[in-house]
Amino acid sequence: MNIRAHRDKSNRRLARDLLKGKSDCRHTYVLVEGSNDFRVWAKFKAHLCQIVIADGKDKLVAKLRYFNTNYPHWRNVAAIVDPDFWLLENANELDTENLLYDDMPSLELTLIASPALETVLVNTLPVDVAASYGEQLRNTALRLATEYGYYRLLDYRHRKYNLSFNQVSFDAVIDTETLELDEIRIAASLVSNSVLSASQLLEHIKELRRKVAPDIRLCRGHDVLNIMACLIGFDADLSGKAKIQTKSNELSRALRMAYEFTDFITTQLYSRIRKWKSENIPFRIIQDFPLERTAP
Repeated sequence: MNIRAHRDKSNRRLARDLLKGKSDCRHTYVLVEGSNDFRVWAKFKAHLCQIVIADGKDKLVAKLRYFNTNYPHWRNVAAIVDPDFWLLENANELDTENLLYDDMPSLELTLIASPALETVLVNTLPVDVAASYGEQLRNTALRLATEYGYYRLLDYRHRKYNLSFNQVSFDAVIDTETLELDEIRIAASLVSNSVLSASQLLEHIKELRRKVAPDIRLCRGHDVLNIMACLIGFDADLSGKAKIQTKSNELSRALRMAYEFTDFITTQLYSRIRKWKSENIPFRIIQDFPLERTAP
């Protein structure tokens, strides 16, 4: 058996056809950034909804604007995007027609903030500690990711500083005793190829913290997942098996699988999708919420 024979080329073909103005007038087409987004939204999509991978945020926005401009009569194309720093910066991109987003910066953060995290941990850790451990794990990881987010925000606003985020390893910059970030070590790593010195970077961060209050919108989902994996790895009382099962990539995969429709309908993204549906009848993105069935 060869997996190549099973690869579905239809997504690329579908994206090309849409750009050429070819679409099925019965279907709704929803652009998403990548494969992980596809895996989540494919669980909840309506029967006549097609999820199209746009291969990145910039391409997604460019394609959506292309459809809005060249096929304004189409009412069956939308996009779901991770807003990231657009939320904090109140970016104009958020006003793009047919662009749908949550009030969390990314899908990963939406999953982490949901009961899916407790579901994953109760199936990984001893059941009598999973709930309380999950709450503490989430809170600590979000706190550290928010603090680290100031460096991310500075980089977002000033690409010219050329900060090297690939030089930062969380297991080397989180104090295992205090569970605080080592700001000096972070700065030294980030400026390895920068026009700034470490002390100049820390001054910029100090000024940024005076202007921007701590906010979950500073967090990057991948940072939170990596920090969670580090915190679990630091715990000497957890088994090696549990630590392997909660590595960043494994944790991300498990969260996607554990995320339920009941979690999704509480989000602002769901509300925006419902509003889009009411304005673009008969096209639908999300299936109806399944009604409970009780025995007579």
